[in-house]
Amino acid sequence: MSVVSPARINIRIYMGATYPKDWTWLDSDKQPVDLTNWTARMQIRPEVNSDQVLMEILSSGPPEQFLPIGGYVEQDPTNGKYGIYLSDAITEEIDWFDLSPNPVYDYELINPAGDYVRRIMQGTVRASRDVTRPIPVP
Repeated sequence: MSVVSPARINIRIYMGATYPKDWTWLDSDKQPVDLTNWTARMQIRPEVNSDQVLMEILSSGPPEQFLPIGGYVEQDPTNGKYGIYLSDAITEEIDWFDLSPNPVYDYELINPAGDYVRRIMQGTVRASRDVTRPIPVP
């Protein structure tokens, strides 16, 4: 496989709403890449050089690997689809946007042998706070 620059895709999360998003990896002939048995991982950090992980999303592994809160990566592997799913409960609990106004992420796909990692996309993460949300009970 050749080295290709990752797509620059900025993500906007609407807090309190479900975030389902998928993309398709196409080869040079515009055909879907078969991602059967590939895994995916994504991290969000305050900035590229930060050691702090705000969120990690993995396509496999036990839920305790989702740090500190996470979603899961949905895939339709035979059709080259990969993506992210965050429930409304997860997006409602995001509290790190006040700490980091310009968080960044990248999304990697790993082949079944584990010897090839492709950074498929990267960018910034923005949040839009929700107005309609649970009313605190006194």
